[in-house]
Amino acid sequence: MPYVSIRLAGPGPNDEQCEVLIEGVTDLIATTLNKPREMVMVVIDDIAPTHYGVGGQSVRRMRQRSSS
Repeated sequence: MPYVSIRLAGPGPNDEQCEVLIEGVTDLIATTLNKPREMVMVVIDDIAPTHYGVGGQSVRRMRQRSSS
């Protein structure tokens, strides 16, 4: 079973955008790998800006500082 994991750094996609991503990725995998659509699993992880960082600071804090 093909398993596709998509990780997006917030702000994440809305529900409609997730539906489009799931459908498009499923089509691509099914066509490219010649797999049945019913066997393709797509998972979208939305990572909150407070849950990842660069240079010792959360991205949320970095964005706050850059907008000030």
